[in-house]
Amino acid sequence: MRSMFLRIFVLYFLAASLIQIAVVVALSRFRPRGMPRPWQPPAGKLLDFYCQRTTDRFPHNGLTGVIEDLELMEQTFGIKTYLLDAQANEVRGRNRPSNVAELALKALQSDKIQCEISSEYIARRLIGPKETYVIVSRMIMPRFALAPRIVIPIGMLVIAGLFATAVVCYWLARYLTKPLIKLRKATFALAVGDLDIHVDKTLTERRDEIGHLGREFNRMTERLRKLILAQRDLLRDVSHELRSPLARLNVALGLARKRSGADAQESLDRIEREAGSLNELIGHLLTITRLGNELDDGPKTDIQLDELVKDIVVDADFEARSRNRLVRETIRERLMICGLHRLLRSAIENVVRNAIMYTAEKTEVEVSLSREHDGDESYALIRVKDHGPGVPEEALGRLFEPFYRVSDARDRQSGGTGLGLAITKRAVQLHGGTVTAQTASEGGLIVEMRLPIRD
Repeated sequence: MRSMFLRIFVLYFLAASLIQIAVVVALSRFRPRGMPRPWQPPAGKLLDFYCQRTTDRFPHNGLTGVIEDLELMEQTFGIKTYLLDAQANEVRGRNRPSNVAELALKALQSDKIQCEISSEYIARRLIGPKETYVIVSRMIMPRFALAPRIVIPIGMLVIAGLFATAVVCYWLARYLTKPLIKLRKATFALAVGDLDIHVDKTLTERRDEIGHLGREFNRMTERLRKLILAQRDLLRDVSHELRSPLARLNVALGLARKRSGADAQESLDRIEREAGSLNELIGHLLTITRLGNELDDGPKTDIQLDELVKDIVVDADFEARSRNRLVRETIRERLMICGLHRLLRSAIENVVRNAIMYTAEKTEVEVSLSREHDGDESYALIRVKDHGPGVPEEALGRLFEPFYRVSDARDRQSGGTGLGLAITKRAVQLHGGTVTAQTASEGGLIVEMRLPIRD
């Protein structure tokens, strides 16, 4: 059982039920030798009362009256009685157990109630005008008399007790686990990026430890929201501010080319390349910030995904051939999705270009598109596989983090800005999909993007 609710309910219910059953069994079965059963004292008083009443009425009602009184006692209190004469014969012709006769012979010699410890019988002598009789009564254990004519089986009482135990255990388990379920849902919402999530007042207004936990959770989410929003604002502002000096740098670079000689062209070309790299980095930073704020670049449209993948592969293959590599596609069917064309193209291109960078020379980057089913949902699966060195298992989980590189080197030949795959992940998530990476068994890296299909 993985559910905490079920574990609490079952354990408490079993514990309470076992205690209840043990008490009933102990009271009814386990007793010191010679100690009467719990029902025997009240049963003896009841029998003594009827015997005294019958003795008083004996002269007027006779044996017929005694039999009527015994039948009334049987009907009222759910007990079985035997009326025996001095020879231990049953007056009404009922079959009697052998221990009943033995108990009756003992009762004939005594004025006190006789109890049979090993059974459920008690006996009392009844003295009539001419003859002496013995009334032997058997108290039927599964019954408990609340009032005349109202007899409840003890089994029903046990069932009622178990039902009450189940209700109490259910309420207790619900009381303990319901706030934890709310906290789990709030934590999940926070994990997927909902920074406005808070637990409700029914939890925070509690005065116990769970209430303290709820209030601390709300304070934590508010602090995280402020920090993340401040980080996004800083990243956006810095990126925008860098664009202006970069534009002026390009203007100054153009003027420097006109005024300088041929000896300075190589240095100016280097400045131009670095300025271009800086401009690309700023563009990626702005894209990351925009995707983090879930800002759209325009209305979503229907995208023929197979055609988009073909265009990307054609462009990527042209670039890869200059590096002695190839890019090949395998498209199994035509698929359409709804999304942002420019953003989705950028997401797929980033993965394919990353594969071109790392795949070995004279190898192919394999790009495939197929349909995948998950229950009632259908997804487009875009699979990009290279034949490079692969990625260590411990690094796969961080591969889509901004600025993360598997290599410690910081030059662009070892992984660029470290933002391409982060942009891919956020773009795919904005389209309702997922992206994962795994190491191929024969070497290389496999990146899979799943996007919901529009039928």
